[in-house]
Amino acid sequence: MLHTRKLANYLWAEAINTAVYLLNRTLVPKRNNSKTPYELWTRKKPDLSHVRVFGSVAYVHIPKQFVKKFDARATKMILVGYDGESTNYRVFCPQTKKVSISRNVTFDEESVSSHEAEKEYDSEWIWPASTTKDEDDGEEDQQTSDTSVSDAEFEDVNNEDENIVSAMSNSRSAGSIKLRDRSLLRSPDRYSVNVATIQIPHDFSEAKQGPNAAQWRQAIEHELQAHERNGTWTFIPRDQSMRTIDSKWVFKTVCPDGNEAPRFKARLCARGFMQRQGVDFNETFSPVLRYDSLRVLLAYITQEDLEMLTFDVCSAFLYGELEEQIYMEVPEGVMVKDVGDNNTKDVVCLLRKSLYGLKQAPRCWNARFKKFLYKNNLHECEADKCIFTGSVKGEKIILALFVDDGLLACSSKETINSILHELNKEFDITIGDGSFFIGVQISRDRMSKSMLINQSSYIVEILDKFHMKDAKLMIYLYVLERLSDH
Repeated sequence: MLHTRKLANYLWAEAINTAVYLLNRTLVPKRNNSKTPYELWTRKKPDLSHVRVFGSVAYVHIPKQFVKKFDARATKMILVGYDGESTNYRVFCPQTKKVSISRNVTFDEESVSSHEAEKEYDSEWIWPASTTKDEDDGEEDQQTSDTSVSDAEFEDVNNEDENIVSAMSNSRSAGSIKLRDRSLLRSPDRYSVNVATIQIPHDFSEAKQGPNAAQWRQAIEHELQAHERNGTWTFIPRDQSMRTIDSKWVFKTVCPDGNEAPRFKARLCARGFMQRQGVDFNETFSPVLRYDSLRVLLAYITQEDLEMLTFDVCSAFLYGELEEQIYMEVPEGVMVKDVGDNNTKDVVCLLRKSLYGLKQAPRCWNARFKKFLYKNNLHECEADKCIFTGSVKGEKIILALFVDDGLLACSSKETINSILHELNKEFDITIGDGSFFIGVQISRDRMSKSMLINQSSYIVEILDKFHMKDAKLMIYLYVLERLSDH
């Protein structure tokens, strides 16, 4: 593969991975003439519509935020493989000698790349020749015409050349960057004043014994009660063949308002980095609402004068149903009935529901919520898989979902309340008034059919983080134009 496409030998690993990728999806074993190894392992038929010729010229699209007006919109690279189970491509850049992953690629499979094997050195460290050919000829003529140069003068010339070379090396190492005056440097002020009023514990033992231990114990108990109500796991005897993962307690405080007392929160998270792909998880992708779709939806709500409410699903990931068998060590603080605290090593937790930290947790939650919406006659749109539309009691209803935050819109408040009632029976939700959704503040004037969205709270948070609340303000004039009805 490498010699046919005239590629360098150091790409041998990419060539082997590509060969294995294709053989697993095309080679049919003699024992079973109807299925490929990929189909026998995953129970899904392989899709080869994205396969291209190895070593083909690939034009990788450059996002618009990285190019200027007259810059090229694509970079010429070389196809060297495929990214795991996805349809993304692995492309090699001959200039930087790096392999990247891209989805927006256009191929030229007819042309052959001219990137042949190169020497193993960095061209950045190659010094240019000190003299050209013409200069060498001139020096030879001068040496033949003038042969009376003394040894002392010859040594002086050598010393002068060495000084020039050392000066060139120093200038190259220093570069053309002009540094600031080092005497004016000082440490940022934010490091001296950024002192937390509440100490966040790093682990379970510190939370039980450190400051605010009573509040942290209450938060831990609240989290464990949620898992017990949800049936997140069941205890089974330990088997030597079981491969388990570990868990970790994560603590934080939430201050809704600077004048209110902080809320202590504890979250039990699985160590997902211990999972093995193909054994403990397969698919992990979960769609989220696009901000472009949100703006279009808010414009439609304003134009049609619809009722609007927001909701938040508490501990959303715990509702997802796992398809794989995952074993987890008994978390700290969990008491196993009829076993005792000293013999918890004899049992493990068999996870029934998804847990925060698992690779597939977002996908399991999304599938669980879509199953509920399908049962209530709500289906996703083709343009955005996180916007659901349907008819309830003869009235059209729209639902937008961003992970565990949702927005409901309908012409009738009674219909919205009926949907919220069904949601509350299935999940634990909190209901908002529609003035804030996924970081966007929404101000609405129904009399004039206008809506203003902004992120002023986010701006204030950033200014407060970098101590720029008292910075000089800049007045920026803008014009709000109402869209015509046409």
